[in-house]
Amino acid sequence: MLWKLLSHFGALFGVQTIDYTRQDETVRELVEWSKDKGGSFHPNVEIRRWNTSDPSSYFGVFLDGPVQKDDLLIQIPGQIKLQLHPDFWTNSSINDEVNCELAWFLKREYDLGDDSTYAPYINYIKAQSKRQIPAMWSNMGKKLLEKVQGDMVVRDLVADEDDGSHLHSWIKDWYGGDNCLEDKVTNQVLDEWYMAMARQRGYDYTLIPIYDMVNHNNGDINTITRPSIFDKDGFGVYALRDMQAGEELFYSYYDCPDCRGCETCGSSLSYWGTPEMLRDFGFVEPYPHKYQSYDDDESAIAFMVDEDGNVSCENKCPDKDLIEKFHSKLLPVLERDVLPMKANYHHKSFS
Repeated sequence: MLWKLLSHFGALFGVQTIDYTRQDETVRELVEWSKDKGGSFHPNVEIRRWNTSDPSSYFGVFLDGPVQKDDLLIQIPGQIKLQLHPDFWTNSSINDEVNCELAWFLKREYDLGDDSTYAPYINYIKAQSKRQIPAMWSNMGKKLLEKVQGDMVVRDLVADEDDGSHLHSWIKDWYGGDNCLEDKVTNQVLDEWYMAMARQRGYDYTLIPIYDMVNHNNGDINTITRPSIFDKDGFGVYALRDMQAGEELFYSYYDCPDCRGCETCGSSLSYWGTPEMLRDFGFVEPYPHKYQSYDDDESAIAFMVDEDGNVSCENKCPDKDLIEKFHSKLLPVLERDVLPMKANYHHKSFS
């Protein structure tokens, strides 16, 4: 609940007007553009808001009729993907340089506006909130996050000598200046928002319109992609099981969408936890929440915390001092500083 509250409050601290009607228009235009480029949708698949009577609710991909296992639900054409390195299988690796290239790619197309080859997707991006992840929150939202997060900074497994970054400062810390955000040749400076969009909506080397509207759920993954989301000619989204009208299509942002549990694909479960999900996507999944820490010899420790505060571990458990931080520091801050706001904030997830 703590991280979920922060994801709401951080975005709300600051004035931003969202044109929800325009958002609806850009989604319709995006669907038609995809079809024009060779994409297709199962007759029982629809893209709509989660709550059709609430124009501010999130978009997702839903069924308005039954489908069977292995049915082709969505065909994503290769022409609509903003993708780097078509031959990435052998010539590239996932690293910060690729993240930078994708962010700059997005900026170039954004600057072209309606002249962009990807104009429908650019218009869709323009219509979205700019405060979806902590790096884009207002200063007041960031201060609240710092107060609750304290010194529990986020660290990547490869950053052995890095002291870590707060959830809202990682873009400047990792990509600032000559590292990515500043192009010495053209004297251009990349706004953090482009990197935020590339990380929030990107899949390593590519931004994929339509498919980036399929939401995350670890509890019941019901889709799989073939042949691969990176295939230059596009890919299909298939049903993993029989489904009924009203169900939403999901996959897990922790796992490779091209397979379920296959060894060749890999998984981010070993280094991605609840704070990282908030950092990169701006939302928090239900309990149990996963956290990452490090012991004295810099070995990674992963542990789960359920809604009652019970802790379970994978392999090695964290020491007592680390667990004490959660019980003695984070929870009191929540009660003291966040709960008083309840009178001024109404949301169904607040309990």
